[in-house]
Amino acid sequence: MKLEGKCLCGAVSFTYHGQPRFLVDCNCTACRRYATLWAHGERSQLTLNAPNDGFIDFQRDGKNLTFHSCKQCGCTTHWTSTDPAENATIAVNARMADPSTITHLTIRKFDGLESWTFLD
Repeated sequence: MKLEGKCLCGAVSFTYHGQPRFLVDCNCTACRRYATLWAHGERSQLTLNAPNDGFIDFQRDGKNLTFHSCKQCGCTTHWTSTDPAENATIAVNARMADPSTITHLTIRKFDGLESWTFLD
């Protein structure tokens, strides 16, 4: 099984080898504005295809995530951890996948704004 997605212009695509256990809907200020739905995994589970220098990267002060967006169309495609202890963790934006390929997955609400815990 695999989950595939691509940004609006198609310059950036991903393949998630396997299936995530669930998707994460985070309420932090960045994720709310990006309107993301995260599929977390190990770097070894994910293949990203993009042109060289194909991303705009954004890291918020004091946070340990870097958000990556397509340089052409602006879609937020994934995040990576800046914490060396978490360097194998990555998440792709499942909203870039065909909706019919993610409807069977549970969506968990995550409070990234205050408590940093799942709300369910």
